[in-house]
Amino acid sequence: MKKVPKGKISAVFYDMTTLHFEAADEDELRKIGFSKGGKHRRPQTFPGLLVEGGGNPIRYELFEGNIIYRRIRNDTAKVRHW
Repeated sequence: MKKVPKGKISAVFYDMTTLHFEAADEDELRKIGFSKGGKHRRPQTFPGLLVEGGGNPIRYELFEGNIIYRRIRNDTAKVRHW
């Protein structure tokens, strides 16, 4: 991942999506939860990507599929901890 010079970031953007799996088995990341894509009975994960204003990635994370999206968004707003 490209390093962004310290102090040069004027804006950040965060996006998440849902990745579902056709396999029915859950594991430590693949969990059944609310699906934006309507796949409520399939395990899924939530990848999230944080980018700076120029589109360069700063950080990504992969969350369990049964986590509440609002909690991720609120935790991610605390960018200074990254």
